[in-house]
Amino acid sequence: MKLPKQLLIAPLMLVLSAWITTGWAQTCTITASGGWNTRTCQETGSAPTAGVTIIIQAGVTVTTNSNNQVLHTGNVVVFGTLNIDHNNVRLNGNLIVENGGRVNLTGNLSLGTTGGCGYTVVVKAGGLIDVGTTGSDRLSICGELITRGGGGCNPYPAGPPHYCEPAGGFTGPTGFDEDGYNATLPVKLALFQTEIVGEAIQVKWATSKEEGFDYFLIQHSNNGNNFSDLASLPGAGYDIDTYKEYLYEHNNPVVGTNYYRLKAVDLDGSYEYFGPIAQIFSGARSVKVYPNPSNGEFINVDLNFNPSEGSRLAILNTQGVEVMNLIGVGPSNRVELNSLTPGIYMLKFSSHELTELRKFIVR
Repeated sequence: MKLPKQLLIAPLMLVLSAWITTGWAQTCTITASGGWNTRTCQETGSAPTAGVTIIIQAGVTVTTNSNNQVLHTGNVVVFGTLNIDHNNVRLNGNLIVENGGRVNLTGNLSLGTTGGCGYTVVVKAGGLIDVGTTGSDRLSICGELITRGGGGCNPYPAGPPHYCEPAGGFTGPTGFDEDGYNATLPVKLALFQTEIVGEAIQVKWATSKEEGFDYFLIQHSNNGNNFSDLASLPGAGYDIDTYKEYLYEHNNPVVGTNYYRLKAVDLDGSYEYFGPIAQIFSGARSVKVYPNPSNGEFINVDLNFNPSEGSRLAILNTQGVEVMNLIGVGPSNRVELNSLTPGIYMLKFSSHELTELRKFIVR
């Protein structure tokens, strides 16, 4: 999906559900000034964990503590002030400077370390990054030097990186990736998060702008490797220059770790992925058999958990005699019934932790 660097944001919410929820479960709002190592999330009262989006509130100043500091793995959004006063500071995520936000780079900051990391710096209208006019390297993305605070640099934005700071600093709207400044820089998702609500997991994300965009595919995996489609949701429009939040509810998560990613498909058929992100879900384990009754060809057996090694499925007749069995059980299973005569049967799932019986009918 192309999400260009035209970063003027207007509040607009597109809700893809019958209801609205408040707040993003995986954000960490910093409401008190101080050192980076002492920051506390307003939402949890504790330090942020990897993967959450850190938001430095307006009026709050946060300052690095030491050289070689890894700030965070996840996005950082600055409405207040972030001071990078030390050298070899690293952020494994995107840096977004909002209207009224400021980042002072008297030390140096790296977003990622290797080519193709995909991280970006976005400065929205009213935001500022100041690297000063003295010193050396200031900002690197994916191992590529983008700005310097002294000589040996090129005019911004006309020259190639690394750039000298223009008068007044790097003001928004602008943006950088590992190739430097580009007026059409795609802006990655501002938010992509999950929240448990009852027996479901809500998947939430937001875009800054959509250009030539068609639809999202929300995809799910129980192992982080093999993904399947949950739903297809249309984008907000062909070319939309506003901030939009999206929501999808997954009503059948697995017990354990659920992985989600977005496949964003453009009108020309090209696509890109966002994520994956993970959400742990705790609930009762269940075994579902369908269609029931079966026409005699097959049944599907779905588990809302990852079965342990050695788990098996068996089919029993009305006398309790096993007439069929299946090993190598996964969360989704198709059982062929061609050898069964019409009648009533029991599907038995058994593992070290759980035994479940489900009655089904073959016609």
